[in-house]
Amino acid sequence: MISKLVEKLSDSMYRQQFVAAEIEIGIPFQLRAMMKARGWTQGDLAARVDMLQPRISALLAPGKIRPNIATLRRLAHAFDCALIVQFAPFSQLIKSRELFDPESFDVASFENELAAGEFDIRDVRELENKVGGHLIATKQRSLHSHAPVSAKASAGAPKHSRKELSKRVKKKRKPVSNWPKVQNESQDSGFKAA
Repeated sequence: MISKLVEKLSDSMYRQQFVAAEIEIGIPFQLRAMMKARGWTQGDLAARVDMLQPRISALLAPGKIRPNIATLRRLAHAFDCALIVQFAPFSQLIKSRELFDPESFDVASFENELAAGEFDIRDVRELENKVGGHLIATKQRSLHSHAPVSAKASAGAPKHSRKELSKRVKKKRKPVSNWPKVQNESQDSGFKAA
């Protein structure tokens, strides 16, 4: 079966449609499985994510709508689980498709994972160190200008606070007027009208 699929995937248009179908079918199946495991109705989920029930119904129908990242984050928050959005090779997508089982789509909440002892404290600390170090490095890079400064030049340079550097970076940024306007999230994510 995989060889026929690989042959079909040699066509670029087929690959594009294959990825779209995996998302449009996978997300509704997973939402249904998580709702079933928690004993939630569409109305229950709608209340938890502050959406109208018809919007939830549409999210549960494969291919009916395409939720944006903000909507998926709200759903992940309601289910108290993580959301992973990543680019992957087609071989990985094919392997995950081979393991497709709608009944196994439930995702445990953080509290259930914690109670089940899913977290090894050493792994968590190692991750905190990696992520924390990355966040610090990212903040430091964003506070400095993009132009490299030699050690001699920086030695005589006046010291500035993070707040001052942050203001300077913000002042240098100029809006790009030819970018397409971003659709208002409330139009796509089914917010209830106030």
